[in-house]
Parts: sequence; structure tokens; C-alpha cells
Amino acid sequence: MEGYKEIKKLSQNNEVYLARDEERGTLCVLRKLSVADENTLDIYRLLKRNNVCGVPEIYDIVCNEDENIVVEEYIEGVSLLSYISKVGVIPDVEIVEIATSICDILTKIHGIDPPVIHRDIKSGNVMLSNNGEVFLIDFNAGRLKGDDDINRETDTELMGTPIYAAPEQFGFGTSSPATDYYGLGMLINTMATGEVTRKVIKNSPFTVIISKCTDRKS
Repeated sequence: MEGYKEIKKLSQNNEVYLARDEERGTLCVLRKLSVADENTLDIYRLLKRNNVCGVPEIYDIVCNEDENIVVEEYIEGVSLLSYISKVGVIPDVEIVEIATSICDILTKIHGIDPPVIHRDIKSGNVMLSNNGEVFLIDFNAGRLKGDDDINRETDTELMGTPIYAAPEQFGFGTSSPATDYYGLGMLINTMATGEVTRKVIKNSPFTVIISKCTDRKS
């Protein structure tokens, strides 16, 4: 795209690139979306209007005939996925800090009008910045919660990452803020065990919290 020099691809699954803003000389992220993906584009438009602490700032959105491009803040640091791969089980104090930060972010994006549901809370979508901040990235699987949700039986099938996905993400209901907290519960479990598993850790300070997040019986 004119004005930006692509440096490298950041994602194997999506068209996401590290780039340099040639005018400012700063790094940024170019996220390329299909022109048919209006839902995702609307989410990024909403995030651009509502700058949320803990979500990369959306600098610009450029719409072309062939693709739509979201220009967003580049977070210098490591993904939580990489961190877990390196250290294994995360210390309890760090789990509390990371989980609390994600809760704060979710509270903010769910409080936007209309609420933004991320729908893909996982270690690969959490960035730990070099200055100690936690960021939630990649809203490509997200949706905007609508007023007509009460009339819907389902809105989602196989969205997000299966091991972190709530039952409604497999077509068994309508995704809501609870969907993101389900993913957070599974993420806490991953941090506490050092592995991606649906088997909830036992005899842990986080066992009750994880069960509360993932419980669909109540």
C-alpha cells in the first residue's frame, strides 16, 4: 500500500504484515481483509472510533476495490503463546496480572455500543509488551452484539480456536460477552498447566475461577 513498506508477514493464517510508515518512520501493522468481510470491517471501524486501552490503536482504514486494509499500532513484545512455550507453567502472580488485564479489556470492549465480542481469546491473541502491558489483538473472528440477538437461535459455527471455543461457537447458541469469558477461563487453564487442554486443573487457586468461566449449566 502506498506510504507503507511491508517488512514481513506476521501471521500464517491471516494477511497481517509488519510495515513501516514511510512518512513517520515508525512501525505499524497492516491487516488485509476481504472486501466481502463487512462484519469484521465494522468492528475495526468501531474500535477506531473508540480507542480502548489494551487494544492496539487503529490508525487508519483504507478501502479499495480488491481489499480493505486496517493500519494499526505495532506492539513490541512477545505473544503469550511464545511466553508459555518458553517457560511452561506461568507463576500464579503473573497469571493474576495477565487475567486481570484481559478482564479489564473485555469489560471495555463489551461496554462499547454496540458491544464487541472478540470470540477468539487464546494465548496467540494476547501480547505482552516490552513495557509490561497486556494487549488483546486480532478481532477478525469477532462480531458486534445486536439488539436482535434475543430472536436468534445461533449466530456462529466453528468461529475462533476450537480448544478455547465456547459451545455457542459451534452453533449451539448466540455468542455474547460470556463467550469471551469462557475463552478467558480456558486461557487461565493453559497458563496454569502450561499446555492447551480442556481438562481443568485440580487443586489450584484458579480451579474455581476456570470452572465459573466455563460453566454452561447455570
